[in-house]
Amino acid sequence: MATYNVFLSDVFGVLQPASKLIDVMNRLKGFFDPIATQAGFADGALILPVPAEFAIDDRFLEVHFIPDDLSAIEKFANDQGAPLLGGRTLIRAVNGSSQMLSEVRGLGHNAEMLAKLAFHECMHNKLNRSGSQLHPGPSIVNPALGLASAELDQTTVMTVANTAEMAAALSTPRKQWPGVVPFLVQRRLRKEAGDPFWNT
Repeated sequence: MATYNVFLSDVFGVLQPASKLIDVMNRLKGFFDPIATQAGFADGALILPVPAEFAIDDRFLEVHFIPDDLSAIEKFANDQGAPLLGGRTLIRAVNGSSQMLSEVRGLGHNAEMLAKLAFHECMHNKLNRSGSQLHPGPSIVNPALGLASAELDQTTVMTVANTAEMAAALSTPRKQWPGVVPFLVQRRLRKEAGDPFWNT
């Protein structure tokens, strides 16, 4: 296969208007193109919105953009771990193999920060690393770690090491958590219907 795919789900419209979605997709493509070509995907990367739930090849990545008052990791995967700030990735062993669920809380962030947060979660996901493994030490902006830093800001850039590590792991299968999009669609419908418990 000549192209590497990264899938984005945005059931709640966090990436709207369309110009914001396109900006985030283009920025992520800028991050992933050199990684994909270095990993042997000659045509680089495609960043694709997820229109509905479907089976994603285990080599590829998926990131869910969600509102600030919901977490699929907590409510769908039933994990009550560290509170979600800008983003979070759950890595859990299921039937002897790891499943990954990456989400980004999008409200209040511009396209640049959303793309950086999404890429950071993709690093947790593809490299199969917890927070302490990906960014050991204090929770600060660490320029030496690039987009692997525990905290990101407008000055954070992707480093040569970020590119090399992701390229080396890009074809490693990482099963993306199934059923997340239908769960989010049901929560959105409940919210739109006025259910006060839509996110509990």
